[in-house]
Amino acid sequence: MLMTTVLPVSANWFNGADSLILAHQKLLEGNTSASFDAMIEVLQRSSLPEKESHVSDLLNLAITEDCGRSLTKSNMPDWLPNLRLRREMVQTPNRIYHRLLIAGESTRQLVSVKLSRWPDTTVLERQTFNQTGNTFSFEVDGLSSAISAGLYKLDLQVDAATKDNQFANWSSWLIITQPTPLQKISWQDARSWYILQQSETDAKCEKPYLAIALESKPLGSAEPIWSVDIHHNLPSTLPKIDVPEGRYWLSVSLIEKRWQGIISIEEVQRIVRTVELPDVDVSSLTTGKSGDKLPK
Repeated sequence: MLMTTVLPVSANWFNGADSLILAHQKLLEGNTSASFDAMIEVLQRSSLPEKESHVSDLLNLAITEDCGRSLTKSNMPDWLPNLRLRREMVQTPNRIYHRLLIAGESTRQLVSVKLSRWPDTTVLERQTFNQTGNTFSFEVDGLSSAISAGLYKLDLQVDAATKDNQFANWSSWLIITQPTPLQKISWQDARSWYILQQSETDAKCEKPYLAIALESKPLGSAEPIWSVDIHHNLPSTLPKIDVPEGRYWLSVSLIEKRWQGIISIEEVQRIVRTVELPDVDVSSLTTGKSGDKLPK
């Protein structure tokens, strides 16, 4: 099937290495997997900003076919049911900082996780850590800026499961694009927020959704005492909830999700502030505008 695309008039697609031409050609032919492989080769051969910009434009076009699921043909190993990478911008009253999170499930004990930027810059590396059941997560917190656009490699290693004590290894290439410069969510007052109206996203991708949480301690210090994800008719105010009177940290995240093959890629903008909440009678609890039932 031939996938028709509208290319930016200013893009000089055919100035560059053969792999860039091949990436463009395969995308026009509808072969997104071959196009993605060629994009990886472009970034391995050159780190020039104009090449990275061309690849980012091509990647954004390729995602419109099926939200990026066909970018790679590789499968997860049996011991890795799911995997996601989250890039997050956090805005508090005092500062703006960035986070990078790698999370998923593994039926075997992880012994090594490494994310590196091509060719040899380590972004995250962990060894000898605890894993809660099958769930794992690793993060780099307090970054002054988002991780830069470019080519990255993710390497996972799990413990031996055979008599010959062979470790199982799995790796995957990731192309990270520049984060949007637009602030899409901001506070209106202590209990309401404003969401920037955006053009309709491609129907193949899930629309952005909200994750709202209340925490009794500073962000990330403990599990939320209340939280809800809302995927439809996103609200702009905090609903009435049944919590003891006191001061809380209110976190509201706008989450956009796409795929690079089997890996979920999340772009998150989160706003956080403290709020004073009184006791609320249980009978006064409401449902969100989305119709999703809000938990106590």
